[in-house]
Amino acid sequence: MGRHCLRAAMILSAFAASVCQAQTKSGVQLFDSQRESEQAAFPEKHLPSGRQAGAIAQEVEKVFPVAVTTEADGYKTVAYDNLVPLLIEGLKEQQAQIEALKARVSELGGKSAGGAAA
Repeated sequence: MGRHCLRAAMILSAFAASVCQAQTKSGVQLFDSQRESEQAAFPEKHLPSGRQAGAIAQEVEKVFPVAVTTEADGYKTVAYDNLVPLLIEGLKEQQAQIEALKARVSELGGKSAGGAAA
């Protein structure tokens, strides 16, 4: 597995884990009303309204610390735009692996078909 693909897989795994963790934590809801209460509690953060998807910064920080910033007040934020190039390269590497595996399967399929006729 290539460096970018491995890194992308780790980030996606951290993201999936953080979403699952957020959904199972007591008191955490991924609904509009939760965002509204966060907006009211932290007006200085200028949080967006409506439903949002995101990752827990501490989880992302474990695998890609350059994408996480710790603010003066101790809150952590994820710079999602820093993840995009890494994810694109990871997807390219993954696609190359898929194509190589398809070629290998096709090659093996041709050998078994040729062997059966002999």
